[in-house]
Amino acid sequence: MTDTVERIVEPMIIVRDYAGLRAAVAMRRKELGLCQLDVDAITGLQSGYYSKLEAGIRGFGPMSFDCVMVALGLELAVVRRQPHHTTLLYNIHPEVLARRQRQWEGLDRRLKLLSPSSHDTVPTAE
Repeated sequence: MTDTVERIVEPMIIVRDYAGLRAAVAMRRKELGLCQLDVDAITGLQSGYYSKLEAGIRGFGPMSFDCVMVALGLELAVVRRQPHHTTLLYNIHPEVLARRQRQWEGLDRRLKLLSPSSHDTVPTAE
């Protein structure tokens, strides 16, 4: 048994790319009734910096990303994309999709090997 707490997360929006992230952040800012300069003031970012992030002129870095997420009361949840969504939304060639799925399956196997439960019963040499 682990000491993790699971909670159900209801997404505000599902983001599948960087442009979607910028749009989601802008949507939240507007939802809070803030202008772009308000976000600069709250985060301590240079005046006008947030508008450049939102427009895609500048990119989020570790500091700006953290500041903006906290200021807007947002969290990032990472979930595995469902294969049918990938095919429908992006029309990915089936061979490319199959290769990506094999990569995910390989990662799953490696993660299972690293998980604490897989180390509970270590075979001993006799």
